[in-house]
Amino acid sequence: MHWRVQAVAAAVCSAVLALSGCGAQSAADGSSNATAAVSASDSATPQGPTIAIGVSSDLPGLGYRHEGGYVGFDIDVAGYVANALGYGDKQIVFTPVAPSERAAALERGDVDMVVAAFGMDERNERAVTFAGPYLNVHPSMLTRGDSRAASTDDDGDAGGAVDADDGEDAGDGVTCVVRGTIMQERLGSDDALRSYGTYGQCMTALMVGSVDGIAADDAILPGLSRNHRGTYRIEPIEAASADSDAGVADVIGYGVAVRRGRVELASKIAGALRAMIKDGTWRSYVDANLTPLGYALPQAPASDAVAVH
Repeated sequence: MHWRVQAVAAAVCSAVLALSGCGAQSAADGSSNATAAVSASDSATPQGPTIAIGVSSDLPGLGYRHEGGYVGFDIDVAGYVANALGYGDKQIVFTPVAPSERAAALERGDVDMVVAAFGMDERNERAVTFAGPYLNVHPSMLTRGDSRAASTDDDGDAGGAVDADDGEDAGDGVTCVVRGTIMQERLGSDDALRSYGTYGQCMTALMVGSVDGIAADDAILPGLSRNHRGTYRIEPIEAASADSDAGVADVIGYGVAVRRGRVELASKIAGALRAMIKDGTWRSYVDANLTPLGYALPQAPASDAVAVH
């Protein structure tokens, strides 16, 4: 996975200077391997001005801490964007952020951008400014192989998981959601839902039987299931009727988030994402990170659909 480190024009440098820790020095032209860059940025002393990027650390295929560095589709996307803004690989500092802390980390200035399976919806767009989408995903449910997935009924309520053998409710049909995610917001606070801070905690709860399913999206769930023992299956969550307040959107777009109001920076990020889609790099990242996990090969977002939100 190689990409060209784009030269920094004067207009781009002015945006980069606004990022925390950025000085007048610009990144040198060159090329490097994305995976190697991830490891180096996490373990070596950064060289020159840096950019801090909030990422996931527990999502195999998307953002995952591995052997002292970070790997995954989101990590590669983050590296591409940082390079486009003029940062060399050793100037990138990846910082793990929990879903519930993504917007707060940007507001506090802990990170300069977030690339962490961050879904764009009206609520999140009130908290941060997005550039995207760079990946379109669909609401889904992960269940153990011996039980039927909790589904969303016509009223938008999470239904109970039912044991396939005897037809009785298994574990009271409890569905796990991660705090701070679109799925938690859309499915509401029903008694049949249990929230945790991370997907790893949800996965542990599913493995020990304290929940019957994990509601997330179809890019997150394959990595979770492949990385743990047992037999699991993924089923789509049907969209609720149009008049349901608790319905789940058919499509969720991932976006690169910056602090609310940083429109100029978001515009430059959107330009980098469009270039990534057009030059074929997007497809190579999907093939390297998501396809091996069994993720159904998605279509790239239309480059002209990538915008500032």
